[in-house]
Amino acid sequence: MAPMLESGVQKNFEVRDWDYFADAAPGNLLLLDSLLATSPENKTLLAQAIKSHFGYAFGVQETLHWAEVYSERESKTYLNRALYHYTKAIEYGEQYLNSEGVNYLQLKKLILSPQKIKEALADNLSKTDRVAMFYLGAAYSSSLNLQRNRADLLTLMPLGKAMIDWACEDNPNMEQGLCSAFDALYLISRPQMLGGNPKKGLKIFKEVMKTYPQNALLSITYLQYYSIPRENEKEFKTYMNRLKTFFANFEQKRKDFNVLLKSSNHDNIFNLFNAIAEKRYSILNKYRRKIFE
Repeated sequence: MAPMLESGVQKNFEVRDWDYFADAAPGNLLLLDSLLATSPENKTLLAQAIKSHFGYAFGVQETLHWAEVYSERESKTYLNRALYHYTKAIEYGEQYLNSEGVNYLQLKKLILSPQKIKEALADNLSKTDRVAMFYLGAAYSSSLNLQRNRADLLTLMPLGKAMIDWACEDNPNMEQGLCSAFDALYLISRPQMLGGNPKKGLKIFKEVMKTYPQNALLSITYLQYYSIPRENEKEFKTYMNRLKTFFANFEQKRKDFNVLLKSSNHDNIFNLFNAIAEKRYSILNKYRRKIFE
């Protein structure tokens, strides 16, 4: 069952329809949760649960939360749901680490020394654990990003960053540019005294967008975390115009059955990223006047 689920989770990346993904994902998550209730130390299932809960939190609930942010809605239903699934990913990550002899609480005590965190991971884990650690670090970082108003949590950011850094050491292009994107996000969203470096983060963002032009989620993330917070409306309009053309082509390919048949696995691996990006683009487009008013 576990290998079959692993293959199925990977196939999710080829989904072109955001609504289909949003509707189908909860059932898959419930299945994973049920299987892990009876096999709590199954590493394959734990790895898929970390990745799947992160993917649902980021791709669906956090995506919908941006509408709450831009509309200045008092209700934060989607924020709470996103945090719930990020927390589930983190909890499964703790189980994963414990199964490999890594004490999660001890890792947190090394927060002031990210290098020691990476050394602890290297001493106990292998290369086959890198994807699981990437998504655990991503869940940790994304959860904290949504709670930046809580100063007590910001000091924990280096833990997620160290996990991602360790995971991406051998393959900085892992997960179609997400390694570099999280690195850039960390640098541009933190004060310099806490490890931020906006200039370096901007350079990384520009480079990864150039390397992966077929991944529109990188451009959307850049707008949300760099252009909008800096109130750069001119840059926002430039990227939105490019994305309008990109998604017109994406829509056409989605409707063209012949194109779908001829699509290579390399092309398809960006489908879900682009479906999420398209949904976020529609939210940005809907609230673009309010964003810069």
